[in-house]
Order: sequence, then structure tokens, then C-alpha cells
Amino acid sequence: MPASLAHIHADTPMGANLIANGATFRVWAPKAREVYVIGDFNGRKRNDASLLTR
Repeated sequence: MPASLAHIHADTPMGANLIANGATFRVWAPKAREVYVIGDFNGRKRNDASLLTR
């Protein structure tokens, strides 16, 4: 599933959070060029689907 801002709001906690149909992942990285979520679920490889959007 591609990353989306659809479930991120001002009161969404930082880090990983479970929601009804998946999870949100919010970070504070103001100078980061890219942020990826990697883990066992994607073979610990970054790809377009794991790239977070701003």
C-alpha cells in the first residue's frame, strides 16, 4: 500500500500508530530529504512504496 497523508492530523502521535485498516507513521525530521519505513515486511529494502510523503 502506498504511503499517504490521509490519516495524519495535528494530533497524530509521533512514531508508529495502529489505526482501523493499517498504521500511521509520523516523524519529525525537518532537514531530511527522504524518510523510508523498512522492516521484515519489505525485506528491509527501501522502495517507492516505503517512501513517506510530506
